[in-house]
Amino acid sequence: MSDSPYRFACVVLSSLLAACGGSGENSRSAADEFPPPNANLPVDQPTEMPAYTEEQATVLQAINHARTRTGLTPLQRNPQLDLAAQGHAHYVHLNGDAERHEQTPGKPGFTGARLLDRLIHHPGPVLGEVMGFHREPVQGLLSTIYHRIGLLSPGTTEVGIGIATYFSDVISAQRPVTVINYAQPANPKTHEAGFWVWPYDGASNLPVSYVEAPNPAPDLQTLGYAISVAVNPGQTISTQTFTLNCAGVDVPSRLITSQSDAHGIIPANWVFLQPIAALPYNATCSASFQGESPLMGRFHKTWGFATTQASNNHIQPVLP
Repeated sequence: MSDSPYRFACVVLSSLLAACGGSGENSRSAADEFPPPNANLPVDQPTEMPAYTEEQATVLQAINHARTRTGLTPLQRNPQLDLAAQGHAHYVHLNGDAERHEQTPGKPGFTGARLLDRLIHHPGPVLGEVMGFHREPVQGLLSTIYHRIGLLSPGTTEVGIGIATYFSDVISAQRPVTVINYAQPANPKTHEAGFWVWPYDGASNLPVSYVEAPNPAPDLQTLGYAISVAVNPGQTISTQTFTLNCAGVDVPSRLITSQSDAHGIIPANWVFLQPIAALPYNATCSASFQGESPLMGRFHKTWGFATTQASNNHIQPVLP
């Protein structure tokens, strides 16, 4: 694994990255559809899983909507990833707030201490796991920097989704938990040279800010909605210019790359433009990027999007 080009993603996304948000109890969760998984997973993993619940299908639809609008291929369900994701969601259901990506042997519902333990029989690279604690987890995850990387990576092709509810001592109420595992098959296809931006051209109703831990810009009190450009996995992206204008005003921003990332999480094929304050509400924005990569050579793109009205801005904090 040490020589794998995916080692970075595995290390990053098994290092307790998760998304947290609002509260609420799901009336019908995937925990009601799937039996608790066996702690000792068999070598012969299942090839079929029950049909997704409405909640799981909604999460997958939201991920693939974002990917297709960005120009990426949709993710495909994988039964091993589904089983591991649902098993971990059930573990959180039984054990509560203290649990994130790791599990403790001996606790109820234990299926493996780490993500790679829970997916030890997956034949291809296991790229990572993100978790949402909100009724609409995908929007919150995509609003961040570190959690966006996995869901919108050109190298991600397979997904598994698990959903449950648990009683949160923090808010003294039931709260949903969504676990999303993602990976590649044993022989992934080679991607054509390309680049992908977020938000996609024409996106609307975007939050003006976000909260994430670890904080990608520790010195900033407020993180404006970040703009990103990615190229093929294994490539390096370099930036000549990257600018943002909202409502006719240039937005003060900074670049965050693999070299400047305070936490060493961003891979070399991604670059982010991080506004140093919240974006204006109900604004039309224009982003412009010019850079290059070995496969693409020099390339540039200018695209637009719009932010939400003030009454619709619900920041979902994303915590480890």
